[in-house]
Amino acid sequence: MYLINLDYLELYFKEEYPEVLSVKDNTIYIPDTDICFKKIDNRKYHKPDYLYCYEIMISTKNIGTLYKDHMKFQYNKTKQIICVRIENSVLYEENISEILTTLSKNLKWKLQGVSRLDICIDSDEDYQQKFKQMYYDTSTYSFKYRSSDGRNSKLYVNGTGELDKKTEIGSPKNRKRMIVMYDKTLQLEKGNKPYIHNLHKTIFGHNRVSRLEIRLFNKEFSQREGLCLELDKLNDKSYLEGISKDIIDDMIDFRVKKKNDSNKSRYQKIEFVTLNNTSEVIRNSVKQVVVKNNPYLKYLVKTLDKDSRSEEFSDLKDEMMDIRFRYIQVYGLGNQSINTLTNRK
Repeated sequence: MYLINLDYLELYFKEEYPEVLSVKDNTIYIPDTDICFKKIDNRKYHKPDYLYCYEIMISTKNIGTLYKDHMKFQYNKTKQIICVRIENSVLYEENISEILTTLSKNLKWKLQGVSRLDICIDSDEDYQQKFKQMYYDTSTYSFKYRSSDGRNSKLYVNGTGELDKKTEIGSPKNRKRMIVMYDKTLQLEKGNKPYIHNLHKTIFGHNRVSRLEIRLFNKEFSQREGLCLELDKLNDKSYLEGISKDIIDDMIDFRVKKKNDSNKSRYQKIEFVTLNNTSEVIRNSVKQVVVKNNPYLKYLVKTLDKDSRSEEFSDLKDEMMDIRFRYIQVYGLGNQSINTLTNRK
């Protein structure tokens, strides 16, 4: 029995309309949606590389944090790149695919890359203890990344001692990938994540739960062929399992040794974690985000209205007004909404 789920998600987006999130405003409401952004002034919430950060609110719920205006890119086009980190509780309780596609479509955010993505596999099987036993049983198993001395690993492996509470494969310093194994129940007893504790109690009963956590960073997504993020599949357990299998098969490669055979490729490979699309499913607790009209169509209409009355575009006034009227008709923006935006005299 196991449960697979996202546990950390931080993405890069490009703003098509960066002026919408004006740093002059403490709260920014997106017209005709339940979306707003609340500026955070407490520096403990800020990333040191960004000037501003906002709470992302849908209705009254905090979905995540948006980081804006990277200090390194203030004066060039890359300033439009923003960073979005989703709240951990949202990854366990909400339909994250629905939320991200709603934000990206209605705010005209284009996905640019992944800062960090964690996939966790929780089980009543003790992954950490299993790894330790196989790692030190050198007479039975070969480990793909073990050096010729028989003990040290070519891949960074830490925490394999009997008393170590956490085992790590890979290093966070290279910003590529890691696998971490530990007793999740023990960690939850010391923390403040009741939503995970309650979930584990429902699925696993009172048994202790072991966690295998796959951490993928920006370099892994940019350098690994075939690895790409699809926002609309983040609630699809088979999609998460596909990514997880590739990483686990490569980083935890144990094979059963054959006597009098030094060719490791002929050794039988062990499936360290069995992922067969039987993961328990987390129920989503929110309905589809309400978006009545696209605010950027209204922004476009407002811009056309403003520019058609400027001297710079006087020769295109009629054409611009025709396009403006056409947008209003086709997308049903409504007179009240448009009048509010254009303030025509």
